Amino acid sequence: MPGPLFHHIARCVVSLALFAMAPALATDGRPAADAAEAPAVGAVRAFLLERAGGLGDSVAVEVRAPSAHLPPCVAPEVFMPGRGQKPWGRVSVGVRCGEQQRRVRYMQARVTVTGRYWVSAGELPAGTPIRAGMLRAEQGDLSRLPANAVLERDRIVGQEAARPLPAGTVIQSHQLRKPALVERRQAVTLVAGGEGFRISREGHALDDGALGGRVRVRLSNREVVTAQVTGPGRAIGYEADHLTMQGMGKLDHFLQPRAKVAVNDAAMRQRMHKSAAEIALIREGARVADVGGYAIRDAIREGTREIDVAMAGRDAMEAEIARAFPEAEYRDTWVWFQSGLNTDGAHNPVTARALQRGDILSLNTFPMISGYYTALERTLFVQEVDAASLALWQANVGAIWQATPEWAFKAGYAWDESPVNDDFRTARIPSGDRDWVTLGAQYADARSGWTVDVAAGVLLFDDEEVNEQNYDVNDEPMPGAARYRGTYELDAWSAGVQVSKQF
Repeated sequence: MPGPLFHHIARCVVSLALFAMAPALATDGRPAADAAEAPAVGAVRAFLLERAGGLGDSVAVEVRAPSAHLPPCVAPEVFMPGRGQKPWGRVSVGVRCGEQQRRVRYMQARVTVTGRYWVSAGELPAGTPIRAGMLRAEQGDLSRLPANAVLERDRIVGQEAARPLPAGTVIQSHQLRKPALVERRQAVTLVAGGEGFRISREGHALDDGALGGRVRVRLSNREVVTAQVTGPGRAIGYEADHLTMQGMGKLDHFLQPRAKVAVNDAAMRQRMHKSAAEIALIREGARVADVGGYAIRDAIREGTREIDVAMAGRDAMEAEIARAFPEAEYRDTWVWFQSGLNTDGAHNPVTARALQRGDILSLNTFPMISGYYTALERTLFVQEVDAASLALWQANVGAIWQATPEWAFKAGYAWDESPVNDDFRTARIPSGDRDWVTLGAQYADARSGWTVDVAAGVLLFDDEEVNEQNYDVNDEPMPGAARYRGTYELDAWSAGVQVSKQF
């Protein structure tokens, strides 16, 4: 039977065994170290999964366990210590522990977010409006992208490249800029309002401005104010005959109007109603156009370049506008001037061609005063007019006689040479020279706005002989071929009546 010493030794062995086992036991049956780490690690993992869950197609989180000597974290509360820190890549996460959450520890984690991002499909020069087809989707770890990478395609499309972007460039926010909706010198409308009132004034922008940006605007009284470029949710009127498809796309993307109304017809009707001040300004514009015309006439010399003549007219008009309108803005006054063969198009550009004796000249002066254009168009010749041009010039005559403020009488004559000569005139093309004679009258009542126009005209053809014969390659009549001879007598009469009312 065991004695007292045995029992004492046995008790010691059991006690030592229990002492050795104690560090390895916890209330939930897991190792004590795991028990201390589990609440904090689990809370951090859940926190990061929630923060990064909607950023990509898949998310993986690896949390580094805290040091073993740290006490257990009771009731952990996780937070991001860095303001604006992205929840991916290598992140440091703060954890408040304890019932009072007075103890704070920091844990390290690696978050891998796999998803789609956008790169330039080809080279994009600076200033290029970016469309959807210019982008290519890539798949990869988003945490390895530049910090300012833009992941949403809608935030890229419609913007402009702020700098050249080579093909395959990951699109970043600093590489984009909003397109300018307002350009410098553009006419703009300022709107200010409040409860029960709305005030609008016209002005000109002094800066380029994007949606939401601020620009300086000069009013008609020279006052300069700062305004904001506004947009979304408004009913927008536009002139359909001036707005390009690209401009319409920008309007839809940036302004997002609730309705679009084509106002070009109404705007044109409105422009036709001129105030007394507008009429006075237009009359002054016509006078300034004459100043440019006289300067051009005086500058015309054999051997002088087209561009020198055009600049003489432009400079004279700008100087006259500055003298007569010292408070106006001086821009867009210009001259079209062509000589010789360059006159085949009405709006051909000015060249350095030297004028030659007998050249036909075409001049157009366009002075602008406070946004109003006035045009003068004339045809001239250098020193002398060739016989053919003089004949055509003298063959077209028209006259208007203003008998009373209400009544005006009109008459006109024109001679039109046939393009078909005797050698090629046939029964199907019996064309000959033609004379045009027209008579007309107009009654206009300024008080009522009614206007009545009546006109009658006659087109007189010369009697033409037709001798139609088939000829061989030697220009000899072919024997046995059909032959047609005849005389054509043609006249045509026309008449018209027009009644209009100005509202």
